[in-house]
Amino acid sequence: MQYTLQFPQKVSRLVLVDSAGLGKEVIWTLRLMSLPLVGELFSHPSRRGVEFVFKLAVRNRALITKDFVELYYDLFTQPGFRDFFLRILRLIVNARGAREEILVPIMNNLHKITQPVLIIWGDKDRVLPLKHSYFAKERLPNARLKIMEGCGHIPFFEQSDEFNKLVLEFLSE
Repeated sequence: MQYTLQFPQKVSRLVLVDSAGLGKEVIWTLRLMSLPLVGELFSHPSRRGVEFVFKLAVRNRALITKDFVELYYDLFTQPGFRDFFLRILRLIVNARGAREEILVPIMNNLHKITQPVLIIWGDKDRVLPLKHSYFAKERLPNARLKIMEGCGHIPFFEQSDEFNKLVLEFLSE
């Protein structure tokens, strides 16, 4: 959204998927991890930690298999990943939720995004509340909203066939 606001001529269509930047509310785990020392402790990679985080993010917990956990554990243990993750997290989230200095410029200027926008949101998202999708739909002048039933924070993973169909149809219009 910020890129679209800064460079509108470079964006013809925008797809927002359970997007940050639309409200202060953020899952407690991310707020907790934004705290000094606590973030370092909770972001130390472990297979159980990876499983815990992803099971919070999805509605269908059976999707989080041993192979899935192993794949993301390998990613999260790459040199520098933890420091990178915490640096980015702390730029956008604090103990109270999303940082005002990040939110306000986006939320106050959504009406300036006139490109077609597809908002996709899982109705069971525990990371960012569903009400953020309604906020965006009300303020983006050329937006449509698709709420994916029985889906958590990562609909492109949980319901990939439906998600891909929606996005491809939108982009081909």
